[in-house]
Amino acid sequence: MRAVVFSDVSSAELGEHIRAIASTSYAEVVYVDVSESSEADLATAWHTRYGGASHAPPAARDELDDLKNTFVCYLTEQKTLEDSDVVYAVFVAEVPTLVLTPSVTLTPLMHTTADGSVSARKAAIESLFSVAPSSSSAEVIVIEGGDGAGKETQTGLLVRRVHAAGDEVHALDFPNEKGLYGGLVRAVLSGRKGSISELNPQLFSFLYSLNRFGCARQLHFWLRRGSSVVLDRYYTANFGHQASKLPPEEREAFISDLEFMEVEWLGLPRATYVLYLDLPPAAALEAMRRDSTRKQLDIHETAGSDYKERVRQTYRWCCEHLPGWHHIECFDDDGRRLTREEVHASITSHLRDAGSRAIGAPS
Repeated sequence: MRAVVFSDVSSAELGEHIRAIASTSYAEVVYVDVSESSEADLATAWHTRYGGASHAPPAARDELDDLKNTFVCYLTEQKTLEDSDVVYAVFVAEVPTLVLTPSVTLTPLMHTTADGSVSARKAAIESLFSVAPSSSSAEVIVIEGGDGAGKETQTGLLVRRVHAAGDEVHALDFPNEKGLYGGLVRAVLSGRKGSISELNPQLFSFLYSLNRFGCARQLHFWLRRGSSVVLDRYYTANFGHQASKLPPEEREAFISDLEFMEVEWLGLPRATYVLYLDLPPAAALEAMRRDSTRKQLDIHETAGSDYKERVRQTYRWCCEHLPGWHHIECFDDDGRRLTREEVHASITSHLRDAGSRAIGAPS
């Protein structure tokens, strides 16, 4: 693997530590000096290396696109979020950023130190460049389901379960409103751009894909460190919600194309396990109506029962035919909705039986 390090570090001791740690984790390391002595700020150095928005040299474009094998980061010894370079790194370049001065962090991309001591700074550097062995427990676990099925609740319970076992775990939910095109996704879901029947599923899917692509670098960073990742929806959500809008004979090819685009083309990490929470649409709608914390319902949540049942059946098809998918029933034979604890127990049981390292394979 390769690392490209934009370094705003003047301390000789810290600079030597960065080089020693980075060279241990990566086969090739390129350093771009953006300290005061270089007379180039991060934005200038970034555009010099990667070109402007309309043009980037082929080699540089390949470097940025290879999210799995190339780690691009920014380190600064003194600057904080009050400085433009840190803002540029986090919100424009969107690369993992280490601020070696205790600071607030606004996004998962930004990292800081416990205190300003040399030992704390060195520990933060070691953490930034850490790379887990290939046999690590890093997995992408996705909680899928129709609206109102309890995805957010089960995501939180699973994160706490993995964390309690002593493993590092991170979570995201999609669509990511703060991410790429998040505002446009929300506008479409509000119905301002048309109803479900008026929205082209291919175009709508691509909008969701671009939103997830904005988080790809962060996901790869977590996995590279050996962290497990739990996601409340992922590219797999398009399988149920968008493929169900097509005739049955077109859905399988559409699902295959969706996965190829997001995993092979956009470079998103492949889902390791997908847990589909199966709850009848009528029960899910009642749960949403009782949820006082839920925002105004979107066009999928207010869609008719026929559409929601098509989504449900498409998800169930995925559980039967796609690797890594697991069907989690959220109701018993008498139609009683299972408690959140019962559903969580079913999820952990499925993951354990499947050999999930995050949960712990059966003994």
